[in-house]
Amino acid sequence: VLHGPGEQDTGMPQLHVSMSVAEELLGLEAGGLDELRASIESTQAPNSGLVGRAALLDVEADYVESAQTANVVGVLQGSDPALAREYVIIGAHLDHAGSQGEGNFFPGANDNASGSAALIALAQAMGRSEAPPRRSVAFVLFTAEESGLHGAKAFVEFESIPLSQSVAMINMDSVGYGEKLQMGGGESAPELWKLARAIDAGAEQITIEKTWWGGGADAQPFFDAGLPTIYFATKDSYAHLHQPGDTPDTLNGETLAAITRHAYRLVTA
Repeated sequence: VLHGPGEQDTGMPQLHVSMSVAEELLGLEAGGLDELRASIESTQAPNSGLVGRAALLDVEADYVESAQTANVVGVLQGSDPALAREYVIIGAHLDHAGSQGEGNFFPGANDNASGSAALIALAQAMGRSEAPPRRSVAFVLFTAEESGLHGAKAFVEFESIPLSQSVAMINMDSVGYGEKLQMGGGESAPELWKLARAIDAGAEQITIEKTWWGGGADAQPFFDAGLPTIYFATKDSYAHLHQPGDTPDTLNGETLAAITRHAYRLVTA
C-alpha cells in the first residue's frame, strides 16, 4: 500500500525500517544516511559501495491485489433555488497504511485522520447553521488514496456529483501538524486561492503565501477534469509521513481548529 498503484512484485521482499536500522545495515554512523542522501541529491549520481553487512529475513505475507471499499458522501442542499443545483466539493481521504507486519502499525493521525476530522466538523457546523450556503456542498471522505487515489478517481469517473455543475473542489490532507496552512493550487486556480487568502487575512492569518500549480493527491482527478482546486496541508506537515510516529500526540489542536474554521469561511464564501 505504501508503493502506490500497480501490481506489486511478490518475489521481492520489501522492508520498512527505521533510520537507525538502515544506518546499521549500511554501516553508517548516526546521521550518516542524511549525509549520504544529501551527497546523492547534490551530485545527482550514485554513491555505491559494499557495506559488509548481511541480514536474514523471514517473510510471511499474503498479497491481496484488490478489495472492496467505498467513499462516504454527504450533501448539504443549497438554500438559493437558482444556485442549489451547483456544488462546492470538499474532501479528505479516510484511509492510511494500516498495519503492515506484526507490531508495525501506522496510525495516520495527521495523514489523514486530521483532514477527516476537520471535514466531519465542517459538515456538522454547516448543517447546524441558521444561514445555510446558497450552493449545495458535497462532503466527501475518499477511500484508497494511499494506494493510488482510487476513491477520488472513481468519484470523478462516475460523476457521483456532476462536475459540470460544480464550481470548486477543496482537499484537506494532513492539516493537524505544525502551525501554518499551505494552500496548493494557487497558480492554477488564482481566483479561488486569492479569495482564500483574502478571507484569512481578515481572520486568523493561518495561511502562508507559498503555493503550487495543479491539484495533488485527491484533488488531482478533479484538477485533471478542469475543476478549480485548492489543497489544504500544513507547512512541514510530512515530518511523520507514513511513519509509526504519526500519532495523535504530535498534532496541534489549535492549528487543526483554525484550519477548519478557515475552510468553513471559504466554503461559505
